[in-house]
Amino acid sequence: MGFLAVGTLTAAAVLGLALIMPAWAAALVVSAFYGIVAAGLGLAGEKRVQAAMPLAPEQTLRTVQVAKEQVQQAWERGSHQAQPSGLPAGASFSSETLVTKTAAAPAPPERTAPEVHTGQFRTNPPRY
Repeated sequence: MGFLAVGTLTAAAVLGLALIMPAWAAALVVSAFYGIVAAGLGLAGEKRVQAAMPLAPEQTLRTVQVAKEQVQQAWERGSHQAQPSGLPAGASFSSETLVTKTAAAPAPPERTAPEVHTGQFRTNPPRY
Protein backbone atom coordinates (compact mmCIF):
# COMPACT_ATOMS: atom_id res chain seq x y z
CA MET A 1 0.00 0.00 0.00
CA GLY A 2 2.90 2.33 0.66
CA PHE A 3 4.19 1.88 -2.89
CA LEU A 4 0.75 2.65 -4.25
CA ALA A 5 0.61 5.78 -2.11
CA VAL A 6 4.00 6.94 -3.38
CA GLY A 7 2.94 6.26 -6.96
CA THR A 8 -0.27 8.20 -6.50
CA LEU A 9 1.56 11.11 -4.89
CA THR A 10 4.04 11.09 -7.77
CA ALA A 11 1.19 11.28 -10.28
CA ALA A 12 -0.39 14.11 -8.29
CA ALA A 13 2.90 16.01 -8.22
CA VAL A 14 3.36 15.59 -11.98
CA LEU A 15 -0.23 16.68 -12.70
CA GLY A 16 0.11 19.65 -10.35
CA LEU A 17 3.29 20.83 -12.04
CA ALA A 18 1.71 20.21 -15.45
CA LEU A 19 -0.61 23.15 -14.74
CA ILE A 20 2.33 25.56 -14.92
CA MET A 21 4.64 23.74 -17.41
CA PRO A 22 4.41 21.03 -20.08
CA ALA A 23 3.62 17.52 -18.76
CA TRP A 24 6.96 16.07 -19.92
CA ALA A 25 8.82 18.81 -18.02
CA ALA A 26 6.73 18.22 -14.91
CA ALA A 27 7.58 14.48 -15.02
CA LEU A 28 11.24 15.34 -15.52
CA VAL A 29 11.23 17.70 -12.49
CA VAL A 30 9.62 15.07 -10.23
CA SER A 31 12.08 12.40 -11.46
CA ALA A 32 15.03 14.73 -10.84
CA PHE A 33 13.73 15.42 -7.32
CA TYR A 34 13.52 11.66 -6.61
CA GLY A 35 17.04 11.22 -8.02
CA ILE A 36 18.44 13.91 -5.72
CA VAL A 37 16.68 12.36 -2.69
CA ALA A 38 18.01 8.89 -3.62
CA ALA A 39 21.56 10.22 -4.03
CA GLY A 40 21.41 11.93 -0.63
CA LEU A 41 20.14 8.78 1.06
CA GLY A 42 22.83 6.73 -0.68
CA LEU A 43 25.60 9.05 0.52
CA ALA A 44 24.21 9.04 4.06
CA GLY A 45 24.10 5.24 4.00
CA GLU A 46 27.64 5.05 2.68
CA LYS A 47 28.88 7.25 5.54
CA ARG A 48 27.13 5.02 8.07
CA VAL A 49 28.72 1.91 6.55
CA GLN A 50 32.15 3.59 6.57
CA ALA A 51 31.66 4.47 10.25
CA ALA A 52 30.83 0.83 11.03
CA MET A 53 34.01 -0.48 9.39
CA PRO A 54 35.68 -2.89 9.77
CA LEU A 55 32.83 -5.34 9.43
CA ALA A 56 34.65 -8.01 11.40
CA PRO A 57 33.37 -9.67 14.58
CA GLU A 58 36.07 -8.16 16.78
CA GLN A 59 35.00 -9.84 20.03
CA THR A 60 34.94 -13.25 18.34
CA LEU A 61 38.36 -12.66 16.83
CA ARG A 62 39.76 -11.75 20.25
CA THR A 63 38.17 -14.84 21.81
CA VAL A 64 39.58 -17.13 19.13
CA GLN A 65 43.03 -15.55 19.52
CA VAL A 66 42.95 -16.11 23.30
CA ALA A 67 41.82 -19.71 22.84
CA LYS A 68 44.59 -20.28 20.30
CA GLU A 69 47.20 -18.92 22.71
CA GLN A 70 45.85 -21.10 25.54
CA VAL A 71 46.07 -24.22 23.39
CA GLN A 72 49.61 -23.35 22.32
CA GLN A 73 50.67 -22.76 25.92
CA ALA A 74 49.10 -26.03 27.05
CA TRP A 75 50.86 -27.88 24.24
CA GLU A 76 54.21 -26.33 25.18
CA ARG A 77 53.71 -27.28 28.85
CA GLY A 78 53.17 -30.89 27.83
CA SER A 79 49.45 -31.10 28.36
CA HIS A 80 49.25 -33.01 25.10
CA GLN A 81 50.16 -36.08 27.14
CA ALA A 82 47.06 -35.77 29.29
CA GLN A 83 44.31 -38.39 29.28
CA PRO A 84 41.79 -38.03 26.45
CA SER A 85 38.36 -37.14 27.70
CA GLY A 86 36.00 -40.06 28.18
CA LEU A 87 38.62 -42.43 29.60
CA PRO A 88 38.49 -43.21 33.31
CA ALA A 89 41.34 -41.97 35.44
CA GLY A 90 44.22 -44.42 35.49
CA ALA A 91 43.23 -46.05 32.20
CA SER A 92 46.08 -46.31 29.78
CA PHE A 93 45.71 -45.10 26.25
CA SER A 94 48.03 -45.79 23.38
CA SER A 95 47.85 -46.06 19.63
CA GLU A 96 48.05 -49.87 19.98
CA THR A 97 44.91 -49.86 22.15
CA LEU A 98 43.13 -47.78 19.54
CA VAL A 99 44.23 -50.11 16.73
CA THR A 100 43.20 -53.20 18.71
CA LYS A 101 39.79 -51.80 19.56
CA THR A 102 39.25 -50.60 16.03
CA ALA A 103 40.24 -53.95 14.53
CA ALA A 104 37.86 -55.79 16.87
CA ALA A 105 34.89 -53.61 16.00
CA PRO A 106 32.32 -55.22 13.71
CA ALA A 107 32.27 -53.98 10.15
CA PRO A 108 29.33 -51.77 9.23
CA PRO A 109 26.78 -53.31 6.86
CA GLU A 110 27.55 -52.84 3.20
CA ARG A 111 25.63 -50.10 1.47
CA THR A 112 24.53 -50.74 -2.05
CA ALA A 113 23.52 -48.28 -4.70
CA PRO A 114 19.78 -47.97 -5.32
CA GLU A 115 18.38 -49.82 -8.29
CA VAL A 116 18.04 -47.88 -11.50
CA HIS A 117 15.02 -48.72 -13.65
CA THR A 118 15.12 -47.42 -17.18
CA GLY A 119 11.79 -48.74 -18.45
CA GLN A 120 8.86 -47.83 -16.25
CA PHE A 121 8.58 -45.18 -13.63
CA ARG A 122 8.75 -46.98 -10.31
CA THR A 123 8.42 -45.56 -6.87
CA ASN A 124 8.81 -47.07 -3.48
CA PRO A 125 6.21 -46.24 -0.86
CA PRO A 126 7.57 -44.31 2.13
CA ARG A 127 8.36 -46.31 5.22
CA TYR A 128 7.18 -44.78 8.44
